Amino acid sequence: MTSGSRSRSVFQGTALTIGTLVQVLSGFFTQLLLMRYLIPEDFGRFAVILAGGSLVQTFLSLRLNVLIIRLQDDETHLHRLCSAALIWETAAATAVTLAWLGVAGLISTPVLILVASLTLGQWVNQAVAFYERGMAYGSIALVEAGSQVSGHAVALALLFSDAGPLCLYIRELTVVLVRLGAFGIIGALPKPYWRKPSMAALRELWRHSRGIWSEGILEGIFARTVVLVSGGLYGLHGAGLFAQSQRLAMLPHQFLAPVLSRMSVNLFSRSVCRDARNRLALKLATGAIALLSMAVAVTWFWARELVPWLFGEHWRDAGMVLRSMIGVIFFLSLFDLARSFCYSHGWVKPILIGRVVQIVVILMAFLILQNSDISHLGWLLSIAYASSFLVTTSLTLRHNHSPAAD
Repeated sequence: MTSGSRSRSVFQGTALTIGTLVQVLSGFFTQLLLMRYLIPEDFGRFAVILAGGSLVQTFLSLRLNVLIIRLQDDETHLHRLCSAALIWETAAATAVTLAWLGVAGLISTPVLILVASLTLGQWVNQAVAFYERGMAYGSIALVEAGSQVSGHAVALALLFSDAGPLCLYIRELTVVLVRLGAFGIIGALPKPYWRKPSMAALRELWRHSRGIWSEGILEGIFARTVVLVSGGLYGLHGAGLFAQSQRLAMLPHQFLAPVLSRMSVNLFSRSVCRDARNRLALKLATGAIALLSMAVAVTWFWARELVPWLFGEHWRDAGMVLRSMIGVIFFLSLFDLARSFCYSHGWVKPILIGRVVQIVVILMAFLILQNSDISHLGWLLSIAYASSFLVTTSLTLRHNHSPAAD
């Protein structure tokens, strides 16, 4: 990497970090007010509907944004193929989701708002990967931070207008619409390519993306299983406590993710030297461990007192649940860094095995958590993230030290 490229990377990383800081702080402030005025059942119902509404996307989305980032500049036919596939997979996901909700009799205004948010977001958040290939993270960070702040502002305005929990659903739609408009204005979104791919083209796309799709399936199953387990064992109240505790536990990850999970894939993919990739991975991991260790310490010593003080007495139990999620705080970002490193090399097997380990640990909750405290589920979630990181990292190191890695 040249000195000019390195300076540009530092600038883009700084832009992403500042944009993320704005998102994290505005999101935390908004969440503080929402949790003071809404009860755990409101958040639990939202989490369950979100998990169900995004289920179809889990299976129908090929997660082409990762493939788009990895494509070489001369692979123009794959660029067009990915652009077309994004349109068709989004249309298919929308149609199947609405059909399923109609048959199940689950259609309602909040559900339709959430479906619109999910389907529009599916296309926007993946299509911007074409623009992201140019490392234009300054513009991307500005749009993403602005859309999140807009969503939070609308949610608070609705909350104080007595809209109740509906503000949670409208916030999601506002974020997507603002992001769609802003990305369109700066030219970050490709012109929709409506041509239907041939079967031969789809087979080629499947060959390139099947590993990423498989990992996406396992990730989606894990995320939704966590929500369903919390709701099944502890009801909507418990699901709300758990969902919000998990959201708080992910605040450090939100701050680190743009660099560890997103920009790193771009940097790893564009480095032809294995030693340079390894040095970059080590630097990122070292910095992340230092920051995450501080977050773990704050959570362990002060979460039980801080949560009810910040969010109200009706969230007191969430302090204990958050404390049990120190494994989520520490290992989630590190797992994502290992995943980015693997994606840049085309190594999917270590990630898949790590995801399977996550799912197995959470499914154990059904067997051992009957009539137990909800914080025990938090400990199992921590173990799940720790186990997946250790398994994925050990397999990645084995791949990286093999002669084939060169």
